[in-house]
Amino acid sequence: NAFIHPYELRSKFFKKKAAFVLYMLDKKLGSDTFRNMLSKLVTPPTQEGEALEMNISTKYFLRLLKKTTGKDDARAFDRKWV
Repeated sequence: NAFIHPYELRSKFFKKKAAFVLYMLDKKLGSDTFRNMLSKLVTPPTQEGEALEMNISTKYFLRLLKKTTGKDDARAFDRKWV
């Protein structure tokens, strides 16, 4: 068995966790609201036709969640799941 660096394990964990958090938000908010929020994160392609790479912070994501839903329960969700 090859040695796996702890960073690799951490990275795999966070990738899976991110998918689970998005799944939970979809179920909690409803698909229409969830898609509306995600559509605000999608950037248009550049003139060359390639999409821009964009990383967002958790703080920005939660602020967008609050703005999209009009509810202030994003902080509780953040503490529990993010």
